[in-house]
Amino acid sequence: MFLDSRYLPIGVSGIAIPPSPPAPSPTTRERGNPTARRTRSTPLSHAVGGGLGVRAINNTRTPNEGPKPLEAISGIANEVESPSEKGSGSEGKYQPARLIDLGLIRYEPALELQRKLHARRVAGEIPDTLLLLEHPPVITLGKAFHPEHLRFAREFYAQQGIELHPTDRGGDVTCHNPGQLVGYPIFDVSQHGRDLHKFLRDLEEVLIRALAEFGIEAHRESGYTGAWVGDAKIAAIGIKVTKWVSMHGFALNVSNDLRLFNTIVPCGIADRPVTSMERVLGRAVPMEAVKQSVVRAFEAVFGLRFTPVNAPERFGEG
Repeated sequence: MFLDSRYLPIGVSGIAIPPSPPAPSPTTRERGNPTARRTRSTPLSHAVGGGLGVRAINNTRTPNEGPKPLEAISGIANEVESPSEKGSGSEGKYQPARLIDLGLIRYEPALELQRKLHARRVAGEIPDTLLLLEHPPVITLGKAFHPEHLRFAREFYAQQGIELHPTDRGGDVTCHNPGQLVGYPIFDVSQHGRDLHKFLRDLEEVLIRALAEFGIEAHRESGYTGAWVGDAKIAAIGIKVTKWVSMHGFALNVSNDLRLFNTIVPCGIADRPVTSMERVLGRAVPMEAVKQSVVRAFEAVFGLRFTPVNAPERFGEG
């Protein structure tokens, strides 16, 4: 396969990936005009959701080994078959929740664990549960995936050791790699307003608040999901809601190698770059500190109090 001279080898089975473009300055946002909107060339239905990663993609850490789209809301795959009878909870009261840190784990066993926890949340056997983790290099294909948004033939990704995974979340194509913080909230949405639009906006609010703790001014973009700094996407969201319980979630670029994104059209958005906390700040960012900020933001936005629990042994029980 032809790769032009701008491509830089980065050490995963000889993979050569285009260098990431320079990060836009946060000052490019119309700071004084929060209602300002930008022109987009990508249709909304193709553009949002997905886009979900502590080091470059040649990181050698061993991952843990374990076991209908809603047209009006891109970024959500929705199969709400029957409303929950549990009620929405009381505002101002903190509900107990569980926090599971899985570390670095392959996509497939993490998805298996999500499904098991989802079933238990639907049955009312466990409270809201948040999974925090990182993935080895993997590209996931959401419900709105367009084949042309893979920039290379599928054989190319296989040769480079990059997994391709079709998935049932909302959104288009995105990638994960070490250094990207991924969060999968297994939440009963009926206890958080029973409103899928609001649930997406609340996830964005979590990311915006967490980034603010590091001095990063992130914002929403009209017509898209996720968190943005200037014109660049720093965090993406793609979820699925079945029986009012969510799966999948967000991916926040902390210190991951962004060149992997150049092998796809991230989230189907061709005219916007991606960025990371490390790139915006120009310094290393401790992943543990980011996790703590995200947890605090989840507690504040969703009215939760997390208790850390160990990962279920062999992912058999939640």
